[in-house]
Amino acid sequence: MSTVDIDDGAYAKLQLLARAWDCDVSAVVERLLGSFLEAPHKGERVENNEKPELVPIHLTYEGTRVDALFDPTSTAVTVLSGALGGNRFKSPSGAAGSVIHSLKPQIKPNRNGWSTWIVSATGHLLQTLRHRRPAGSDG
Repeated sequence: MSTVDIDDGAYAKLQLLARAWDCDVSAVVERLLGSFLEAPHKGERVENNEKPELVPIHLTYEGTRVDALFDPTSTAVTVLSGALGGNRFKSPSGAAGSVIHSLKPQIKPNRNGWSTWIVSATGHLLQTLRHRRPAGSDG
């Protein structure tokens, strides 16, 4: 068996994905490499029926970071850390409000989750992944 040296930060991220995907770190590396090797090359067509991967996100409230996964298809959020770790919410706003309430119960936890959660890989607001409806469509 071969070994690979990586820094502690990268290993922590692999462990986070391992918890989210319910596998070990080695399986995470294989899955990531498999996705990379199977990814379309520039100019290749991508089929519309492919399911997007879960997106690691986080929020920080009063110095406490809470990690979660965002499902772009359903817009559900699964909290990975903190008191609500393992809970799945139907929306980013529901998740953000519940997480903040768990951290500080005395405040009103209403939050726009799209502008509260951060995409961990980019540092941008989750809003950047929100699907836009065409003008004139219902909803």
